Amino acid sequence: VFDTSKSVDKHLLSEFINEFESLLFSINYKEVHAVSCSNEIMNPQIFKKGERIVYEPHGSQNTAFSPVFEYMQGLQNYPACLIYFTDLGSDDFGRPPSCPVLWIGDYKDGWEEAHRERIPFGQVVSMHGC
Repeated sequence: VFDTSKSVDKHLLSEFINEFESLLFSINYKEVHAVSCSNEIMNPQIFKKGERIVYEPHGSQNTAFSPVFEYMQGLQNYPACLIYFTDLGSDDFGRPPSCPVLWIGDYKDGWEEAHRERIPFGQVVSMHGC
């Protein structure tokens, strides 16, 4: 999932996409669901293993994470995990999913430790520490 809210600038979004592409080279998967979300789901796409992945994120409203977890409930194949590229600029987390969640962002200078208690579920990881 790509956070495409107003607080994520083009540079950070580009870093998110680069990190996403790097992750795909290092994990084993059958298919990947890519979606954008600011406060609603946008541009959902499914990519199969071996397909060329070209994804264009959409959106630019305020941040809400809950639409992603609601969207997941309607998927035919429930994800094994969820990776959310975000600046964590919201308190609208919604209900936790029944799969692991990894919040990845551009967290520097102790941000990760300072905000970990605010995150109700999942693991927070900095792209700089991956």
